[in-house]
Amino acid sequence: KTRVYKVRYGAKIAKRLLSRAGTAVAVRPDPRPLVLARAEHLLRDPSSLPPHHPLSANGECVAVWCKTGRWCTAQAASILQILFVGQAGSAIAGGAIVS
Repeated sequence: KTRVYKVRYGAKIAKRLLSRAGTAVAVRPDPRPLVLARAEHLLRDPSSLPPHHPLSANGECVAVWCKTGRWCTAQAASILQILFVGQAGSAIAGGAIVS
C-alpha cells in the first residue's frame, strides 16, 4: 500500500529536523495563482516535462516545481539542507575554537 504524505512548506528548522525527510521544507510556496498556472501549463502541454527518471524527474519533482518553481524532490532538498546546516555549524564551532 502506498502512503501519501503532505508536505509543509516554509517550516522552521525544528519542525524540519523532527519530521520525516521530505515532509517539511524551508522553501516557501509560491502564490496560489502561480502554482495553479504551472499545473495548468503541464496539463495543457505534458510534452514540456522531461522523460521520467526515478531520482531526478518523477511525480514529486513535478509537485515541488508546481508549488515552488524549483525542479527537485522535497526529500533531497531537506537532506541537503540538513547536511549544509550541520557543516555550517561545524565550521562556526571550529572558528570559535581557533579564535
